[in-house]
Parts: sequence; structure tokens; C-alpha cells
Amino acid sequence: MGWGFSKETGIESVRITRGTFAKADSLSDFDLVFIDPEGIDQLWTDPLTPQSDGKFRTNPEEDGGLSRGLKNLMQARRKEVNNLIQETGGAIFCKLRNPGRELTVLTKDKEEEFNRYSWLPEVERKNFRGGRDIETRKGTRMILREISSPIVTLLSDFMENISYEAVLPEQCLSDIRNSEVFASTPSGSLVSFGFVRGEGSLVFLPSRFGFEDSDEQKLIEGTKKVVMGGSYYRPSWLDNYSLPAEKDIQTELEEIDRETSRLQDQKEEKIEELRDLDLLKGLLSSRTNYDLKYSLSRALAVAGFDVEDGCSGIDLLVTDSENVNLAITVGANPEAPVDLDPYHRLVQGINELKIFENKDPQGVVVVNGFGAENPADRGDQFEEKLLEGCNLYGFSVVTGKEIFERVKEIKKGKVGSREGLIEMFENG
Repeated sequence: MGWGFSKETGIESVRITRGTFAKADSLSDFDLVFIDPEGIDQLWTDPLTPQSDGKFRTNPEEDGGLSRGLKNLMQARRKEVNNLIQETGGAIFCKLRNPGRELTVLTKDKEEEFNRYSWLPEVERKNFRGGRDIETRKGTRMILREISSPIVTLLSDFMENISYEAVLPEQCLSDIRNSEVFASTPSGSLVSFGFVRGEGSLVFLPSRFGFEDSDEQKLIEGTKKVVMGGSYYRPSWLDNYSLPAEKDIQTELEEIDRETSRLQDQKEEKIEELRDLDLLKGLLSSRTNYDLKYSLSRALAVAGFDVEDGCSGIDLLVTDSENVNLAITVGANPEAPVDLDPYHRLVQGINELKIFENKDPQGVVVVNGFGAENPADRGDQFEEKLLEGCNLYGFSVVTGKEIFERVKEIKKGKVGSREGLIEMFENG
């Protein structure tokens, strides 16, 4: 995948199969797999258009199955990688590149991110935060580690044709067992490293690993030694020979691993909590209707309401045990006040609810005008005609900032804050 191998090789009993990341055969069908992650992010950057901040976002309801397909593909590749390394003792060689252009998939309950390394098994993804710890840095000077390893030998053989475009800070692997460093920059950043799983290996090599057709045999023979020699030439029978205190140290390491895992889980929970809180700030910064709807949905759920997607132009239907019954449309504009669009959609939606479902909810328009500016510096966030139309129908008009302040009071536990939010929705 992206290494430039020819179809034929002069090595007896070696068969080379080429394919793209999305269409290649199952990775667990091979002994050696070579992956270049550079083109993986094209799976979403080609069909999608970046948003105004340059980031790629989508949601399963609107992308025609793209995000579901990506999730299934990454899960399948992840399972294949596990089988190849853990079960069959194979090896994967991956060029070290930055994580590329990420994709955020937004759903009502959570968000999921994809990048060039989303196919990695969970343990390895955690080791350097799914590739986010990788830094872009170019160079050719490398220092090989003085260890007996076929990877170090391979790097030495191709040294004149190797350069790197990304590095991993040394501290990212300093406390991780079953990892090995093969080469680093003069300042200590890692340009080649690997992880051992059972008898198999996952090895990262510098991104430019140039070779002529005549060098293919040398490259394949060098990488084959990783599989043939086990985990970097560590024979399994060596475990039958122990030194004093070795078992005690292994037990201590296992305890440390358990504690590290517990702290990592705790850290991830806190990160998720912080991400949830950050989503609430989208009430202030949303530039599109979709972003505002998503942040509003999360904010109302935090406030204890039952929230579901609406239909016929209505964005959200909101209820709770206290006879709250709201139909909400949203309007966001990064550089101007919000126009009549959310008002028109709300009129149509409530009329259809009355006719077809015999429901008559309170109509609410939530706006975030001038969303690119600091809320403290904004003028009127909606056009006067929108307010006039809403007054005519008895709809309320509320800004994202007003909701944000109420939700902040609810989070603080202020008495009556939730009731105040309900009153604002019902009376404006």
C-alpha cells in the first residue's frame, strides 16, 4: 500500500500483492504488510468539503453512508491487524507520517474522529494518541540505536536513501512496555520505532524509504527477518531461564500496568467530560445551523430535557416531565444577523404538527448571529422582521448566549435556574 513494489520479485516463494487501503485483501492473509498512510485521509477529503474553519465534519444522517462505511472499514482493518500480529506472528511496516486531515463525525450522543491512524489497534493508538502526538519535521540525519535488531540493520543498509517528514517525541514511548526505538534525530525525537504483540510486530519507518527495483529483494529479505526471527530475535525459550528477582519485577510491572490503565481510563473520562463542556460553548461560536443544533441539543440534554430530532423543518422537539413541549428551529450566521429562514421553517413545521399529529407545541427560534465575533461585541443577532413574525405567532426568540448563561447556572446548581430556562423558552 503505497510503497511502490513491483509485482514480480526475484525472491523464491515470495508473492507480492498490491492494493489500496480501502480495497486491499484482508491484511491477516499476509505475512508482511507495508502501509503508507498518506492517502488514507482522501477517503473523506475527496467526497467532502471542508467547513469555514478548514476542518472536515460530517454526520451519518447527511453523508449518504460515508461515515458508517469508514467506521466499518477501520474496525475491519483493526481486527485484521490484531489477527496478523497477535495470532499469526506477522509484521506490519508503516511509514511515519503526520495524522493528516482529520474527520469529525458528529452524532446526537457523541463525536468520533478519524485520521490516518484510525486502523491501529486500541493499545497502539493510545500509545501516541492515535497519531496526534506525531509532529511534522523534515530531515535526513538519524542516529541508529546500538541494539541487535534486523530493523537497525535494515535502516543502516538504506541510510543513504532515507529521510523523514514526521517524528514522535521521545517521551511518548518512554514508559511503554513492549516497544523498541530503532532510530532518532540528533535531538532525540523518534523517527523509527516498533511495538511487539505476541510473536508479531508493528514497525514504523521513516516516510521516505527510497529504493530501486534492484533493492526490493534486500528490503524484503531484511523485513522477513523480523517475522522469521520472532519479536526482534527474542526466542520464546528464553523465558525458561530466569534471574533472581525477575518474577518480582514482572509482578510489580503488571501492577504498574494495571494502575496506568486505571489512570488512563480515568483520564479519558475527564477528557470526555471536558469535551462535553466545550460542546456547550458552541452555543456562542456556531457558524452553521448544524453546529448550533448539535450544541443546543447537548445543552438541553445537560439541562435534563428529553430532546429528539424534529421533522418538516423543525430542528428539535423538546419535552420533559413538567409538561414542557417545545418545537425549536435554529439559525446561525457568522457575519450577519439571522434572517427569516428559521421563522418560516417553524411556521410550516408547527402547522403540519397541528394538522397531521394534533400537536401544538410552543415555538422557539434559537439564533446565533455574528457567530464569528465575540458575543460581547455583537449587535442585534436577528433581523427585526424575524422578531415581528415570531411575535405574530406567539413564538419566542432566544439567543445562544442567553441559553449558555442559563445552562451555566444549572451546572452551578443555582436554585430556579432550570425553571428560568423554561420560562425564557415559553415567554421569550
